[in-house]
Amino acid sequence: MSHLDVDIPEEELLKMVGGNKKMTFEIISRYYSKENNRVDYYNNFEKYFKDIPINYFELLNDGVVDFLKWLTENNFRIALASSGSLEKIEDVLKQCEIKDYFELIVSGDMFKQSKPHPEIYQTVSKLLNIPVDECLVIEDSNYGIESSTRAGMFTIAKKEERFPFSQDKAQKIVNTFAEIRHFLEFESSSKK
Repeated sequence: MSHLDVDIPEEELLKMVGGNKKMTFEIISRYYSKENNRVDYYNNFEKYFKDIPINYFELLNDGVVDFLKWLTENNFRIALASSGSLEKIEDVLKQCEIKDYFELIVSGDMFKQSKPHPEIYQTVSKLLNIPVDECLVIEDSNYGIESSTRAGMFTIAKKEERFPFSQDKAQKIVNTFAEIRHFLEFESSSKK
């Protein structure tokens, strides 16, 4: 927004992280009144970033590919539930070459209410035919953690240094994906 001379306080910008386009536009429209139409705003957004592509591979968390491989090799069912648009999700997965690991991909744009509403996670549970109390969610954002815990799912928060998220509502907080793997290995061995 700075190229339009629009100043949005940092605490308001942080509210956008983990939200969907509708939520983001609601915040932006409080500070920028020229774009009174969400579609116009996002068309201008796309034009602005057309020649400044985001390299999602550079943003990929260390260890996530190895973790996804391990989950697949150990017959875990993997779904992706993101508040982002399906187009953005597809772009990220393609750049990072990880789409094939996911049995199900769900976008927040498919729902009336985005995270922190629990509907997205409840829907994943139904589509995979797995009870919510048997699902494990890995999240980082405030909205995501609230959404999955409200859905009744065990939630592990992966620490995120780029944003000052409050992850206190998660049942477990970890620094790395290797820690999640060790947790899952311990849990499965203790159930035998």
